[in-house]
Amino acid sequence: SNKLHDDHATIKPNVFTYTAVINAWARSSQDDIKAQKAVQLLKAMKVQQQAQTSKEGTAMIKPNLYTYNAVINAAATCKSASSERQQNALKIAFAVFQSLERDYRSYQKERNMDADDAAAAVDQNGHPILQPNHVTYGTLLKAAHTLMPPANERDDVIKAVFQKCIKDGQLDDGVVNQFRLAASESLVQEIMADYNNDLDSMPIDWKKNVNKTR
Repeated sequence: SNKLHDDHATIKPNVFTYTAVINAWARSSQDDIKAQKAVQLLKAMKVQQQAQTSKEGTAMIKPNLYTYNAVINAAATCKSASSERQQNALKIAFAVFQSLERDYRSYQKERNMDADDAAAAVDQNGHPILQPNHVTYGTLLKAAHTLMPPANERDDVIKAVFQKCIKDGQLDDGVVNQFRLAASESLVQEIMADYNNDLDSMPIDWKKNVNKTR
């Protein structure tokens, strides 16, 4: 019927459907293309968000933290035999992270907020301010582990990600586990030796904002 056709014509993809498709790419075995496909979907969401004027429409299509983390995960799970594809996936993971972090840092700076205030901040529509959380950092560590060969350069990247994570107070067991998997034994000792690899004995500041972000 015409009514059925009209109903279908008004059904548009939203943030949940886009994120579900990105997650499907992350689970895909098509390692040569899945990171690119995931980031293309994120870019398409941003284009549509800019094109929409109504607040409701924008909220429906605006990428959320699950979306960003899903794109990073699609890159982190790339197991291509091509080192060039691996490098491209790594670039995608860190470009998506940097985009997320850049927006968050500028929001924080504009309002002269400290990390604790910013972690719980919401925008004018009551939506949480997008910012890297424990899942983001854990997935980035997974990306470095999967996509970089074991070497000093990989340790440097892993250490930098870990330090950003604890500065933001986003350390949890998942991040600790990914760090231990990804880092060399000497780096694990350097960071963890004083705490006997035990999250509970690590400084409270390292983990104080976990679960504040959504």
